[in-house]
Amino acid sequence: MVATTRVPWILTSEATTMESKPTRKVRYGVAMSLDGLIAGPNGEADWIVMDPDIDFGAIFSRFDTLLIGRKTHLAMQAMGGGEEGDASMAPGVQSVVISRTMRQADHPKLTIVEDAEPFVPFRINMSDGKSYDIRHPELALVFPRHVVVAVPSEHRAGLMQDLHYCAILHITRLEALADTG
Repeated sequence: MVATTRVPWILTSEATTMESKPTRKVRYGVAMSLDGLIAGPNGEADWIVMDPDIDFGAIFSRFDTLLIGRKTHLAMQAMGGGEEGDASMAPGVQSVVISRTMRQADHPKLTIVEDAEPFVPFRINMSDGKSYDIRHPELALVFPRHVVVAVPSEHRAGLMQDLHYCAILHITRLEALADTG
């Protein structure tokens, strides 16, 4: 889930600088288990306990928009709460849902991004001769100086075996891989 804070913004086709126009702050937040997983082997998130001592309303009141995927949207709606256009734990917070299957006409109170480009598997080639195959978008996190690559376990589906920190300066080539699946 990506959430944006309440900062005024202007949509324009003109090139602008941060000094000339206010920009929105973007905050990234995710629920994750201690072993680095977001969901179980079958996509379940039943390990996330809704703690009554946590004031989710106060947490979400800092945001005006959530950028979420379809499964996160459906899970938030299942937890009860606001109208379909609202994040369920944050009434009044607009949801922008990225989905290849939901259609805007079926969900008039939501903003649905239907035309997101599908993920293309790729290989990262490093200056030391190592390479990493990225076959799912959640296996690589890009930072200003590094790419963190999660290496899936060869023995347990859905679990990560290792994390590798790849300095961007040492990436020599990116190449598309055939999508096997």
